[in-house]
Amino acid sequence: MKIVVERYYGGWAAPNIYFLRAAGVVRFGNFRIGGLSGIYKSFDYKLGHFERPPYDHNTIKSVYHVCEYDVRKLMQVKELIDVFLSHDWPIEEKRLGSKPAAELLEKLKPHYWFSAHLHCKFATLVQHGEGGPLTKFLVLDKCIAGCDFLQIVEIESDAGPYEIQCDEEWLAITRKFNHIFPLTYKGADFSTISYIFLGTAYVSEDIPIDDVAEDDDEELPKVDNVETETSNL
Repeated sequence: MKIVVERYYGGWAAPNIYFLRAAGVVRFGNFRIGGLSGIYKSFDYKLGHFERPPYDHNTIKSVYHVCEYDVRKLMQVKELIDVFLSHDWPIEEKRLGSKPAAELLEKLKPHYWFSAHLHCKFATLVQHGEGGPLTKFLVLDKCIAGCDFLQIVEIESDAGPYEIQCDEEWLAITRKFNHIFPLTYKGADFSTISYIFLGTAYVSEDIPIDDVAEDDDEELPKVDNVETETSNL
């Protein structure tokens, strides 16, 4: 649980493994990758990020539950997301699925959406309106022997090598929401947020959008060049 709190805004968990944390968007070459971490529980959804170590029986679970604050930030994304990651399925049903993830699927319409949680393999196409774009949805099984937990998806892209980089739009959204970041049991007050997006000019002017690194003297893990092409799920 230490990394969950210390890497709220994301960071390297291990060489070549980047942790998006609660919610986030990064760039990888010409791709935008977004994600929503955690499990949706309606009774914790509107609470703030109040959990602190040492955790008790309740906060050891609520610390990884989806927070409305993070979903609202993702709902502000306007530029195309190529790949979106979530733990919960973005399908709202009586017995399974996450309502916030379903709302994000409808809003963002990414090319690909990968999930987990229910320990089974499932693939489908999500049609966004008549004649609208398609999202290729894939869930894989639990990572244990005998389960169908691995699939390679090849996607057409520019030539590499690639490095994970900050996303200007996401940094602008994070800045806009920062003053209502809920650090207590009480959820965020969204009445003070202007939903008129002011653009990303301040990011390119004031913040160097270089490779995502935690310390100035820390060497950034490199990602090998990957040759890719389009393939159906």
